[in-house]
Amino acid sequence: MVWKECELPEASLYDCPLPLLGCFGGPPSFGHQVEVGQAETIIWDESRRCFAFHWRSLLDQASTETYFHKLQTLAPWDQLKGRKGQILRSTSWYVRDGCTCDYTYGDARVSSSQTKSRSQFVRIMEELTATVFSTLTPSLGPECWPNSANLNYYADGTQSVGWHADDETLFGGESQDCSIISLSLGGRREFWIALKDESMEPIQDTIVEMDLRDGDVLSMEGLMQKHTVHFLTREPVQRAGLSPPRINITWRWIVNHRRACALRHCPVTTPSAKIITSGANSKIWTRPWWQLGEAWHLQGVETLHELQTQWMEGWPELCASGRTRLMALPSLCQKPLLWPKA
Repeated sequence: MVWKECELPEASLYDCPLPLLGCFGGPPSFGHQVEVGQAETIIWDESRRCFAFHWRSLLDQASTETYFHKLQTLAPWDQLKGRKGQILRSTSWYVRDGCTCDYTYGDARVSSSQTKSRSQFVRIMEELTATVFSTLTPSLGPECWPNSANLNYYADGTQSVGWHADDETLFGGESQDCSIISLSLGGRREFWIALKDESMEPIQDTIVEMDLRDGDVLSMEGLMQKHTVHFLTREPVQRAGLSPPRINITWRWIVNHRRACALRHCPVTTPSAKIITSGANSKIWTRPWWQLGEAWHLQGVETLHELQTQWMEGWPELCASGRTRLMALPSLCQKPLLWPKA
């Protein structure tokens, strides 16, 4: 399945380079199997400037079990309830660098004051943030790591979250590039992404499905929150109560601090700002191949046709495997991507 190109395309990677977290370890993977710990391209839609990547088992089982137990017992969980009083999920909020912003979505509000009063929770989140981002982006320091995280706890398969976009003003996702990085701990769940219509509802024939398992990381980058919605499914009724609990940690960069926050007028250092302003993009894929010049080359590939063939191998098998993978870049076969010399 391929999404149709946007009638009013967003700024291209040629005009406005974007360092993608999914490309820190090499060029994006299209339609071929990746090794454990490497990013698999889930969505690549340049016309909408939407990109998503999936790292399978980025954290090993020993690490995930440790962090799951610590967060389950020490995080300041708030229960979110539906109209009939049923528990939808429990949530918690983490901020760093002195931020005091509360997090609101819908009618729910999670206070940052809970973070301050739970020193053990803060230490765990600092450690977990360092573990994840030193692995994903080893060339970037802590000043570039996300400055907030929303945590959700799903006690069993009956708890979930409906179709939504993370387009809160805090993160600027409705109007500018916004990277969101999500770690799954505990039970497996299906996760769906779709283009949204004018009423914020998913367009059914654009749904992309994937399984998120213990230790997996998913990134949604660029303008995903402007053009798409996502959804964590419930488990089937017959096994929902038996489904193991799950914790999801979603890191983001606050770019619009609230008025009462001391960081209101402080600049935010995101990976994009760090890489583009410092010129340190020699190991990170940010631009189309035709902009890169002679310093770039094809690694172990003699011809453009050979590169196209390698990247497209296995694509029919992936599409027929029952799990949809999306590639919305019609020009790929004419304009391959290159990687810099070491």
